[in-house]
Amino acid sequence: MPQTLSDMLRETSEKYSSRPALLFKPGFRYLVTSYQELWEASGRVATLLQHRGVKKGDRVIIWGPNCPQWVYAFFGCVRAGAIIVPIDIRSTPDFLRHVVGQAKPVLALTSNIPTFDTDHVDLPAVHFEELDKLTYQLPEPCEVRMAPDDVAEIMYTSGTTGDPKGVMLTHGDRKSVV
Repeated sequence: MPQTLSDMLRETSEKYSSRPALLFKPGFRYLVTSYQELWEASGRVATLLQHRGVKKGDRVIIWGPNCPQWVYAFFGCVRAGAIIVPIDIRSTPDFLRHVVGQAKPVLALTSNIPTFDTDHVDLPAVHFEELDKLTYQLPEPCEVRMAPDDVAEIMYTSGTTGDPKGVMLTHGDRKSVV
C-alpha cells in the first residue's frame, strides 16, 4: 500500500506504464499521456523546482486551466516535497492576494494567459506553456523523503462565511484547518 502521493504515482506508473493516465482534447484530437510519461514529466518538473530552490515544505501555487501541465505541476510539486496550494481558475485577484498573504508561497505554476497574472502579488511564476522547454532533458529529481503525515496540499475555501481558510491535506489524507 503506497504511503505518499509520490509512492502512489510511482507504483501506478510501474504497474500501468503504457496505459492512459490523461486524456486531453485541446482541439480536434485527444492527446494521451501514459502513466510512465506522467511519472517522467512530473520528475522533470520536480527537478526544475529543485533547481529554482524549492525545498521540502515550501508552498507552491498552481493556478491555471485544466491541462496536462496542471497535472505535471501537481505531481512535480509532490515529488519535490513542496506543498501544493491550488487556486480555482475563477478566483479574483483579492482572493489570490489573501491566499498568498496567508500561505506565503515561494513560486506560482500558472498559465501565461493574462487572467492568471501573478505580478500584482509579487510572486515569481513559471508558465505551463514553458514547461516543455524548461524541463527538456532534465534528469530525475533528487528524491525527497515524505511521510504520510507530511502536508501535501492546502485547499482554500471560498470564504462565503468569512475569510478564506486553508484546509491541510496530508499524504496520508488526514485533514486539519489552519
